[in-house]
Amino acid sequence: MRTYNIHDAKTQLSRLVEQAAKGEPFVIAKAGYPGPVQLV
Repeated sequence: MRTYNIHDAKTQLSRLVEQAAKGEPFVIAKAGYPGPVQLV
């Protein structure tokens, strides 16, 4: 499972939403710690 820091997630949000829609899991981390974010 790939991890994105919050800055990268903000700049790539559209692509990450498409990934989530395809069922591809990923983690959005802040300061190296996974956040409570789940896209279904």
